[in-house]
Amino acid sequence: MHTSKASIANDVSTFIVEVQQEVDAWLAETGTAPTMFCKKAVNDPNLLRQIEMGHRRLTFAMAVRLRDYMSEQRANTKADCA
Repeated sequence: MHTSKASIANDVSTFIVEVQQEVDAWLAETGTAPTMFCKKAVNDPNLLRQIEMGHRRLTFAMAVRLRDYMSEQRANTKADCA
């Protein structure tokens, strides 16, 4: 199986966009402030604001950390309800 660099780059870009959409949905669902979410998820309260302002880009590694945090929180919520 041969995967081109362009294909990998496209997959990473798609993943990052999906995570950004998941974060937006998470914030809307939970009512969590973006600064609090980012502080808890990646210890960087200014991350989303700086991305929105164009000062930073969401990297693959940071997107993974954000998704992992949301998954952990969902699991904790389910465990609390059980």
